[in-house]
Amino acid sequence: MSGIHVEVDSQTCYTFPRADDNVTALDNLTDTIDVTCTPPIAGRVVRLQKHEAGSEQYYGVFIINVCEVQVWGCKDGLHGAECVEQCGQCADSDTCSAVSGLCPNGCQPGWQGDNCKQVCDAGKYGNNCSSVCGHCNTSDVCHHINGTCTNGCAAGFDPSDLLCERTCQNGGYGDNCSEPCGQCNGGDQCDSFTGTCVSCQPEFKPPLCKVCIGNRYGASCDLNCSMKCGGSCEQDTGRCVEGCVAGFLPGESGFCNETCEGGTYGEGCLQNCGNCKGDCRHEDGYCAAGCVDGFEGDLCAIVVLSRANGRNPLPTMPPTNDIDCEVTEPD
Repeated sequence: MSGIHVEVDSQTCYTFPRADDNVTALDNLTDTIDVTCTPPIAGRVVRLQKHEAGSEQYYGVFIINVCEVQVWGCKDGLHGAECVEQCGQCADSDTCSAVSGLCPNGCQPGWQGDNCKQVCDAGKYGNNCSSVCGHCNTSDVCHHINGTCTNGCAAGFDPSDLLCERTCQNGGYGDNCSEPCGQCNGGDQCDSFTGTCVSCQPEFKPPLCKVCIGNRYGASCDLNCSMKCGGSCEQDTGRCVEGCVAGFLPGESGFCNETCEGGTYGEGCLQNCGNCKGDCRHEDGYCAAGCVDGFEGDLCAIVVLSRANGRNPLPTMPPTNDIDCEVTEPD
């Protein structure tokens, strides 16, 4: 066996040592000698050649009769020197090279690398990992094979689109497109992210077109708030939200249709009438039927004094529920 050279398709597999270099190198050889090509070599022809004495060349003819040659290969789906490595995700379900593990036609969608054992990088998917994920919810990435967003879409994108590439449609915006758009002019779709409209229908305020202009209310802002409201009214119900004008109370309806009870007037009905003959006017306290004896003025709050001493009657202030006095010390 001295100097025997083993080739597989002209690729060196193994060379036995030469006895003239080491006289004991071939001692104690067994009847069966296992030769392992490292690294593994694939080929069709196995050739054993004798080293030419005194030369580095080999004879070009066989110098030994091989009774039996057994060539072992890995099962489909396995590769490597020990055939224990699993093939990667080869395209078309191909089996990989038993020697290198390479896939002959590339990888299945969603996989990459020389051996197709790595999933696509975050944010990529599909064939050759060349497709970019859509707008998945928060920091989630899409499925590396088909691109679907498993935890839904980011705000402003249509949740019915599994790839989360389509913005909100059909009058919605925001998270899951669940916030309804306002009254955009011409029924246009509002901005998928902010809900703003390019322009509003005539009775609505920009930019969301959800609030009525002026003292109006109703789904179409086609109803007028009560003139007795002290300001605006609720857009849905018309109830006065800023109180009532002087002389009126909200009542159970909230429309400020109830007048002050007898003997009171003004804003919130907090003022007491003067010395009227009957009730005063609930808006401003005017005594329409005049004053009782001893009082005069529109509010019947001025006391009539005797003029026998030539003095004019002294005016008095209208009665109030609360009187704040300020005392100033003389200098």
